[in-house]
Amino acid sequence: MQIAMMEEYRQTNHARFNEAMRRIGWSQNELVRRLGIAEGTARQWASGRKDCQDEVLAWLDHIGAALDAAIKANPMPEGWSREQHDAMLAAERALKDAATKEFLEDF
Repeated sequence: MQIAMMEEYRQTNHARFNEAMRRIGWSQNELVRRLGIAEGTARQWASGRKDCQDEVLAWLDHIGAALDAAIKANPMPEGWSREQHDAMLAAERALKDAATKEFLEDF
């Protein structure tokens, strides 16, 4: 019974860690930088080979909640859409590519 409870805790810990990291959009490298931990520790937490400390999970959950609150309080600018942004970037790339091609042809 106790082994089953430990395995359930480990799975919950692992899932909670990965969900918190996804929610705040951090890579393992970002977590390593911010906490000053070894890269291997972050890898072990992400893979479930080692349990993440409850205090770290609580901290990550707090950051995620703060980020969600900030986004809710500050909605996207009116008229902004991802599609428009992507189209603008594509147009910029096309202009740069055309300018580069023209430069190389003249060179």
